[in-house]
Amino acid sequence: MGSAEATLHVVGCELHRLVASYEKTSGVDLSYWPSTTGSKIAEDSRPMREFVTLSKGDLIEIISDVTEFERLCERPAPGSDDCVNFNEDMQSLCGRVWSVESVCHSKRAYIVIDEHNDDWMVPFDACILRQRRR
Repeated sequence: MGSAEATLHVVGCELHRLVASYEKTSGVDLSYWPSTTGSKIAEDSRPMREFVTLSKGDLIEIISDVTEFERLCERPAPGSDDCVNFNEDMQSLCGRVWSVESVCHSKRAYIVIDEHNDDWMVPFDACILRQRRR
């Protein structure tokens, strides 16, 4: 990733954090708020709204809000009967991009492996889809 792309990524992540914070405190959905170009906020900067079967190697970003991430992990994801459960060590996943290792269809979650070779299950709606393999 070049310098300009990295800067744009950081700005996009900060924008997502600010929008999510405002939506949470105000109850207003800004997903269709017009930008200066007249287009809506990019869907790829928001958590996934429905479960999609991803492939090994697809990239997801875990939301940066640890409190919200914990809440999402401690309840069943939409369409699931069971939660993934939150572990305090999962905080380090937040705000970072991860490669999908596998999918848990029953919990509607993705499994990622961290730098310590620990695998973690994260609910789909705590993830921002960053890139699909072609």
